Amino acid sequence: MAGAFLLFSSQAEAQKSNILMEKGLAYLASVQSTSKGYEPSGTSIEPNVVQPSPKAVGQWVNPGTTALCLQAFLNNGHNIDDPLYGTVVTNAINYLLGAQIQSGYHLGAFGSDEGYETAQVIFALKLATITPLNGGGFISGALATNINNALDLALNYYTQDIQDAWTAVSWRYDRSYTGQYSGDMSVNQWVFLAFDIMDYQGKDIWNKIYGYLNNKSCSSGDYSYIGYQSCNTWARGNTCAGTWGAVLAADKGVAAATNLKTRYYNYLDNYTLPQLIDPGQINSNHVYSGGGYYYYLYEFSKAMALGSQTIFAGGDWYAYLYNAIEGQHYTDGNGNYYWNQWGGQGATLETALALLCIQTQSVPVGSSLKISLDTDPAKEDCFDFTVFDEQGNAAGRNNGSWFTNIPLSQWTSTSGDYYEIEIDVLESANYSVQLVNTCGVFKPAELCYRSYLLGVLTDEECFLLEEVPPFTPIGATGFVNAIGGLNVIIVVPPTPLPNMQVNPDAFGFSPFEFSHTYNFQFDISEIEGNSSITGINIFASDLTDQNGNVIQASTYTITPNNIPVIAAGGTATVDVALVTPATLPNPVGFFQGIITIQTPDQVRSVAVELGEPTMTINPTMADVPFTAGSGIFAIDFTGQIGADWEITSDAAWLTATPDMGNNDAAITFNYTTNMSAMERVGNLTIAAPAINAELTFVVTQAGTGSQADQAIELQAGWLGISSFIIPIDPDIEVVLAGIEEQMEIILAKHGFYWPGYNINLIGNWNAYEGYKIKINEPALLEVYGFPAGSQVTVPAGLSFMPVLSSVPVSNQIFADMGDALNYAFNIQEALVYWPAGGIFTIESLMPGVGYLVNLNASVTVDFAPKYATQPQQIARPVNTSFWSNPINTGNPHMISVSAEALSVLEPGDYIGVFNQAGNIAGLASYEKAGNNLLLVAYGDDFTTATKEGLSEGEAMTFSINRAGTGHVYSVEATFDASLNQGIYENGATSVITALKLGALGIGSSVSAAFNIYPNPTTGMLNITANGAYNITLLNAAGQIVKEVTMQNEVTIDLSQLEKGIYFMKAADGHSLVFRKIVVE
Repeated sequence: MAGAFLLFSSQAEAQKSNILMEKGLAYLASVQSTSKGYEPSGTSIEPNVVQPSPKAVGQWVNPGTTALCLQAFLNNGHNIDDPLYGTVVTNAINYLLGAQIQSGYHLGAFGSDEGYETAQVIFALKLATITPLNGGGFISGALATNINNALDLALNYYTQDIQDAWTAVSWRYDRSYTGQYSGDMSVNQWVFLAFDIMDYQGKDIWNKIYGYLNNKSCSSGDYSYIGYQSCNTWARGNTCAGTWGAVLAADKGVAAATNLKTRYYNYLDNYTLPQLIDPGQINSNHVYSGGGYYYYLYEFSKAMALGSQTIFAGGDWYAYLYNAIEGQHYTDGNGNYYWNQWGGQGATLETALALLCIQTQSVPVGSSLKISLDTDPAKEDCFDFTVFDEQGNAAGRNNGSWFTNIPLSQWTSTSGDYYEIEIDVLESANYSVQLVNTCGVFKPAELCYRSYLLGVLTDEECFLLEEVPPFTPIGATGFVNAIGGLNVIIVVPPTPLPNMQVNPDAFGFSPFEFSHTYNFQFDISEIEGNSSITGINIFASDLTDQNGNVIQASTYTITPNNIPVIAAGGTATVDVALVTPATLPNPVGFFQGIITIQTPDQVRSVAVELGEPTMTINPTMADVPFTAGSGIFAIDFTGQIGADWEITSDAAWLTATPDMGNNDAAITFNYTTNMSAMERVGNLTIAAPAINAELTFVVTQAGTGSQADQAIELQAGWLGISSFIIPIDPDIEVVLAGIEEQMEIILAKHGFYWPGYNINLIGNWNAYEGYKIKINEPALLEVYGFPAGSQVTVPAGLSFMPVLSSVPVSNQIFADMGDALNYAFNIQEALVYWPAGGIFTIESLMPGVGYLVNLNASVTVDFAPKYATQPQQIARPVNTSFWSNPINTGNPHMISVSAEALSVLEPGDYIGVFNQAGNIAGLASYEKAGNNLLLVAYGDDFTTATKEGLSEGEAMTFSINRAGTGHVYSVEATFDASLNQGIYENGATSVITALKLGALGIGSSVSAAFNIYPNPTTGMLNITANGAYNITLLNAAGQIVKEVTMQNEVTIDLSQLEKGIYFMKAADGHSLVFRKIVVE
């Protein structure tokens, strides 16, 4: 359901965590070793503070602690060129590079506790290479080389002793402990993270990691747990660590790890949030005291984040954890924060781990996610594609219109075969998709999740779905996070899902009442009947209004709030009671919130609104330029979950799309060009009768505003052009300066001006000549000057005659030329005045047009007022023939087809002229007998690289497309011997005196009945004929989209094709039949 009422997110913790991060990082910077002792003016190291005893520059305690501190800075977006902490990060990296063991048995290791510290350093150094620099790009040069070399050595330290035959693997204090089961979970967990960030998958490592976890786990009922080396040693903390390995193994394709991951979470879910987080309830029975409280808390928080948990152990685990960490900080003498609970290795390590706990739910500034569905270009209408955030806000298509209710998101592609949504990510979160193939057969698609930091791609997870079954919901969930750099973990890979529907999915109550109970219920159903929905959690958000009032989520009573299972085809009813408070601090506004329905692999929501129903539009008016264009305004409803609406316009030049609907919507308003110098105003009225609402959107369109003495509207294509104004500055470059970007070239009788090539062989504009111009996009030419005289002498031969009049002129001006005139031609409209050809389609001459005239002798023309007339109304027929429209290249060869020759045609037939390659070069529609027909053959356009029409001296061929049957006949033309005999020549004329149908139309099978129905069709097309035919279906681009054979009759399924026009060719070995097919 579209509408702003679904907008909901919770960013409070993320915003507050910035304060903790700022003060916590400042503390870590202040205790980093500098070797200077006292630094009175430092920028990265805390200034004016006596530092601890000097060690190596950049060190915090040891390599492992240094790596975790460094990770905290990098996770917050600080790299080596950061203006605040660049020196801190640089020193830490250099310290770690210098601390690596360079020879011997322990080559590549770090620190005295090599098993822990080496993995921690791998993670931090790799994170440094994939965290963007402040100035863009990444660490490069010698430093990047040194880091990568160190990473290769460190990774080899863990992998070199692994045997291919092993089915499990684990690590401990140093490499000598590497074995199938000789390691411990306290070290293993760090190695898991190191392998993940390095994307290491050699030696079947993730199957071996799963083998160890599965072998060492103990089980009871629906849960499993794992300990340090045996099940019961520090089980709670080590089960958190076990989830790291199970989640990452599942992400790497180990299918069995998914079940183990779920069982670990089930074990942890048996506890309450206080039992899992409060320091008074965590002790040495849960984690080794040398690791301490924050070591355990990091194990827990990362387990929650990696598994994309939101509501866990009965509540919002991150909010509870954040509040706990916030309440535990200490403040040093400089106002910076540090942490130091029981156990552990001191304040430095504890502070780093506390910050890393907070960062499990945070992402760097500038993080974004793109989710896309790429389909077969011909199958775009086969897929419904919907995206959900973890609160259940949706983005997708509703009644043909694309919407998004996910905060900070927008659809970046909704056309063709590619759909993509971009989301600005402020904190780690799950995003789920559901796609449904609505066609009746299997179809392919590719689903991708891509994360970006400051516009740079950081991770990509794509799935090629080669055969998506019809009408089966396919779901996937990706978790975007900054654990190991901004990345996406696929929590649920694309898989068929139960078809979960919530009905109704929105409730609106109006008006608002204090101390009132609003009761409502909704159903959760599985409607496909193939699989059950399991593990359903239901929870509410706060209701907030625009005035800052909050109705706490705790005022809801939801029964039940957890549903273990809904059987396939089953339904569960949820009862909700919402109690409003007795008072509120601010004036009552419009309240919005949602109830989230969440399973391990799906999420839905129910929108809740309290308030007065209103409809608004934004904006309410628009000022637009005189040129044609479009804009957007939004219809929004409050106090009611949408209403039916309809839009009407009081101006023919102003329309709206869509013009009816319900709920919130984005409306596109369209307007045509205003050629008047005065502005005009149009109104769109939006009426919603159900709530007695009627609003007006006002569009004010500017006039040309031109003070020009002549304004000439130029459409795209080849045109004849002239002016009745002599420019003040006749330099043609000055005259055309306003349209230089829109034009390609202009041709005069003795030269041309081609701006793109900086060639000007014309010089000055001459109002007593006409020109031929090619326009690439519509433009308005404004000419400033003074009127030209009304007389012009037009030379013999071919030239463009200007119109020296400010008003339309009657075609009598051509009649008065007598025998001197061969023809006059309007190239943009393909109209002609041709006495010898018997065709007179030019009725009036328009100011601004240049007419191509062919004169036997020069004539002097006087555009006297006596010739003034009304403008000609020009009808532009729609081409319904088998052929595409020919390209008007501005190089015409006029052919008059005599009335006698047309006797072989039937009304509605088309006659086409073709070049020797068979490409259409001209087309005319025959409507009625008794008149000659103009057929214009166009030559090649020399300004393009392709050949559009006929070449000089090329023979023309002709065909007829019969309207009644769709048959195409080749025809033999007989020409008037006194004129051109069918050889293309620019500006030449020919007259066809007779047409003879060719052999293509002969044969009994052509005259046989050939029927198609229904046409137009929505999918199934029936064909009946007498005999066998080979059927070929082509799209508008001439590409073959389907081929079948038939004997007497056949039914073809066209439902998989895009809507549009197609052409059918049927051949039986003797003849061809062509038909136009419309797919709706």
